[in-house]
Amino acid sequence: MYGLGRLLHKRVTTAGGNYLRRWPDTPRILVFGPPNVPTEKLSQRLAIDLGVPIISMEKEFERVQKMAGRKEYDHPFYTKVKEILDEGDQDTITKEKIGLKLLRIAEYAQEGFILNDFPHSVADAESLEELGGGMNAFVHLNMPELFLAQIESAKYECGD
Repeated sequence: MYGLGRLLHKRVTTAGGNYLRRWPDTPRILVFGPPNVPTEKLSQRLAIDLGVPIISMEKEFERVQKMAGRKEYDHPFYTKVKEILDEGDQDTITKEKIGLKLLRIAEYAQEGFILNDFPHSVADAESLEELGGGMNAFVHLNMPELFLAQIESAKYECGD
């Protein structure tokens, strides 16, 4: 077996015997789906089972905007990212691969992660391949359109 197959089927020996480990040592998983699909709940379950953090790129962007210039974020990179985010220039965010750069330097993401609410474009998705071996898994959740429409319409019903 080569590549991902070799990583996913690593034999592990424990006191109870041998078993096949089905995830790499540093899992990088992207969970996505349309609005109203419970991607967050699946992400939480995977994070618990695999022992890795859930990373929301939107929250990472917000953190940089709030923390740029403070002690642990006192670096020209964070200042530049804050300026780009404050301008709201999505093209520059994508072109400069800001999301990818933040993932690379995040200490808590070095041992694997579950990624939510990213990528926003095809270029963002392609940039994830540059992340030291790329992503290990892409999980797309979906539900029948009828259920999604019912969930959406229930949000706007009046409770009178």
